[in-house]
Amino acid sequence: VDTEEEAVALLRRVLGYLPSNVWQLPPRAEPTDDPGRTDPSLRSLVPRGPRPVDTRRLFASVADTGSVTEIAANHARAAVGALARLDGWPVVLLGTDGRFDGGGLSAEAADKIVRLIDLADTFHLPVVAFMDHPGMLIGLQAERAGALRAGCRALSAVYEASVPWASVIVRRAYGAAGASHRNPSRHTFRVAWPSGEWGSLPLRGG
Repeated sequence: VDTEEEAVALLRRVLGYLPSNVWQLPPRAEPTDDPGRTDPSLRSLVPRGPRPVDTRRLFASVADTGSVTEIAANHARAAVGALARLDGWPVVLLGTDGRFDGGGLSAEAADKIVRLIDLADTFHLPVVAFMDHPGMLIGLQAERAGALRAGCRALSAVYEASVPWASVIVRRAYGAAGASHRNPSRHTFRVAWPSGEWGSLPLRGG
């Protein structure tokens, strides 16, 4: 933000998603958005071919109108996270931005996801994860930065989360990424876009 007044307004907005303390549930706002609202643009949101999905547009279309507040937008930009509302209920939205590292998780991006999941778990916010990423970054630089170690920590955070969890397979869910979108050992909700594809690596063998 550019001014102190904007900072206070943003802080007030963020706190509005959260309960007063960790022993309470987050407050539901009176919905002003029709839960039956449809958005025809979602039918063509996922491009054919390798072009990235516009994750922020996806968030804005699915969540209550005007309710999305992105967290740390300029940090670890392959990971996208936001506070939002669905039918008035506060939730955490998770996704990836394929314009950065193809949506693959660097160490910083994995750490960002861990912090968002911890925020959700601490304040009892359900998580809606939109899956479209190829897994963790590989290569010498990624290995030196500890991408695999941080990615495994993000996978653990998904499995340790106790809040309600919904997964939407938008497109790619390959290898370890396919295992990281939800904890299959407990009750979760999972759906797939028609464009969703997932499996082991290599994909042809999987």
